Amino acid sequence: MRKDLDINFHPHPLTGDLATKTGDSAVKQSLKNIIMTNFYERGFNTEFGSDVTSNLFENNINGVLSQGIRQNIINAIENYEPQVEIIDVSVVNAESGHTLDIKIIYNITNELKEREFTIRV
Repeated sequence: MRKDLDINFHPHPLTGDLATKTGDSAVKQSLKNIIMTNFYERGFNTEFGSDVTSNLFENNINGVLSQGIRQNIINAIENYEPQVEIIDVSVVNAESGHTLDIKIIYNITNELKEREFTIRV
């Protein structure tokens, strides 16, 4: 079972220690961190992330650009989240024009249950 620190650093209500996330919520937190990180944001690993937010203010997010964003997300998850087996990733330009809806369908390694994670960037 996956266990990770809660990125919001909330204290545990009983112990006062940092709260943890386990299982699917820990994986979803990891996926969000990978997607929201641009290249060169982490000095120790300049290739970490998916570089999604750097593309948000392009004049026209068309099929070619959204396909490139999709491939960046797939590569980043495959490289930095080994417990996730990707089934599908879809990138859709939202109505507002400068936001993307990203939907990831995945399995956690050694589990049969298909899971879904959606984020608006």
